[in-house]
Amino acid sequence: MEYAAFKAATEQAGEALGRGDLSPQLARLWFDGTTVSAWDDNVAISVACPFEFDGGVLGELLTKLIGRATGKEVAVTTKGGTAIFKVGRSSLKLTVEPLEQRSFEMRDPDRAAAIAVEAKLLKPALGQILKCVGQSLEKPEYHGITFAVDGNDLLIYAGQPQVLAEAAVPLKSKPKSKFNYVVLPEKFCRQLVKHYDEKDSELTLYNATDTIGGGLLVCPTLTVFGRSLSSGRQKLDMRAYIDSHVKQAPAWFPIPKGLAGMLDRASLFEGEHHNLELAVEAVSGGVRLRITIEDGEAQLVDVSGTIKGEVEPVVVKTNAKHLRTGADLIEMCVDSKRIIMRDDQGDDGVCITQVASVIAV
Repeated sequence: MEYAAFKAATEQAGEALGRGDLSPQLARLWFDGTTVSAWDDNVAISVACPFEFDGGVLGELLTKLIGRATGKEVAVTTKGGTAIFKVGRSSLKLTVEPLEQRSFEMRDPDRAAAIAVEAKLLKPALGQILKCVGQSLEKPEYHGITFAVDGNDLLIYAGQPQVLAEAAVPLKSKPKSKFNYVVLPEKFCRQLVKHYDEKDSELTLYNATDTIGGGLLVCPTLTVFGRSLSSGRQKLDMRAYIDSHVKQAPAWFPIPKGLAGMLDRASLFEGEHHNLELAVEAVSGGVRLRITIEDGEAQLVDVSGTIKGEVEPVVVKTNAKHLRTGADLIEMCVDSKRIIMRDDQGDDGVCITQVASVIAV
C-alpha cells in the first residue's frame, strides 16, 4: 500500500487508541482488509485502508515505525502469529491478535435517528462548548458534552457548576425518531469538529437510554462512534442550572468591544491564582465596567470601558480559568453570585450562553 495513504489512515485511527493496561485489545490497531480501526472503550474510529492484512497489532509501535520510516510503500508478511511490517529499509515484527478478538463492532447508521444541522453552525458552536468541558467524574455531564433536542434547536452544553456553556443550534429538520439526550465523549466531539460536513457526512445521535447509546459520524473515508457516557437514568441538572441562572439574572447590558477582547484574553490564564475582578460602577452618563486580572499581589491587566444605561453597582471576582470565551459575546449581567455572558443569536441562529460562578471577594 502507498506509504502516505497508510500513514494517514493509521494516524487517524490511532487517535482512538486506548490504554493497554486496561485491556490489551484497546491498545491495538485492527485491520480487516478494507479498514483500520481502534477503540478506547468510549470512542471508535474506522478509516478506509485497503491493505491485505487481517488482525490486531500494537498501535503505538506501528505508528512510531510509520512516522519515522521513509519509503514509497508499506508491505507486510505474516508467519504464524506474527507480522513483519516493512517500509523502505525499516521493519518491525509484531505479534498479531486474530480479528475475532476485537472487542467492538462499529454501529450501523440509523437514518431515522439522523440529525440534520449545518456544519458551518454546529462546528463553531461546538468548538466554543469544548472549551468548557470539565474533568469531574461526579456526573457524566460534568466531563462530557450533552446533546438534546428542544423544539427546532439542537442544544449542546458542557461544564461544571463553576463554569458552564450552552449553545442552541437550529436544526435543518427534526429527527424522524424521538430523541431525548445523549452525553458524548470529548474525543468524539473533537472528531466531529474536525470532520463533519453535512454535504458529505451524516451525524446520528442515539438516546442515552438505548442499548448502545451514543453518536455516530459517517464520512466518505472515516467513521467515528462515541459511546454515551450516561445510561439515561441520571437526572440532568446542568440545563436546569443554566436556565435558573438566566431567569434569575439582573438586567443585561452590552459589553464594550475592548472589554470583550479582554475577557477573551482572560480565558488564557490558567493559574490557580489568576483572579479576575469585574467592577460595575455608576458614573456620569452611564455605567463604567472595569476588569482587573491579578496573580497573587501582581496586577497583570487593568482595562475599563463605559456604556450607557443603569446597572446596579457591584464588584465581583472569579478565577480567570472559569472564563471560556472566544465567541462573539455582546452582552452580560453580573450579580453577587454569577457572571453570565451571551451572544445575540444573530443571523446564524446560534446562541451561546456562558455562566461563571463568583468567588468570595
